[in-house]
Amino acid sequence: MIKELLDKKLKREIIVTKKDEIPFILFKVGNALLSVEMKDVFIVLEYKDIVDLPGAPPHILGIIYYQGEVIPIVDLKGELKESTTFRTDNTRLLIIKYNNEQIGLFVDEVLGLQNINKNLLKESDEDIFRAQIKFDNKNYKVLDIDKFYNKFKVS
Repeated sequence: MIKELLDKKLKREIIVTKKDEIPFILFKVGNALLSVEMKDVFIVLEYKDIVDLPGAPPHILGIIYYQGEVIPIVDLKGELKESTTFRTDNTRLLIIKYNNEQIGLFVDEVLGLQNINKNLLKESDEDIFRAQIKFDNKNYKVLDIDKFYNKFKVS
């Protein structure tokens, strides 16, 4: 389902939402439930080999090559005080496009795409998160793309 929706986005087809709703991709990093607005996601890839980047900061797992682009892959587990990163069958690379640059997130599992009513967003200024959403009796932190990119970009 997610791949089909992302394919539609890449083809510039419209993803239908109600007036007061925002589409979010919901995902897990360790035990943390996170989300990012669909408009900020370039693509979700199945896990592909990550090339080590000697001398990179600890939060950078390495880089991947995708469609001729070099994309750094960030591991948020240290930031979230979660356990060590392990690859599983559910592991995905969530690629975010920001200011004509791409940066990837190592994601343990993509949980789905969900349209969330704007009224459910509770503002937060917690480090790299801008809000929280309570959905389906679970709390998801909403990634602030500006803060995330400025903190984890590789110059």
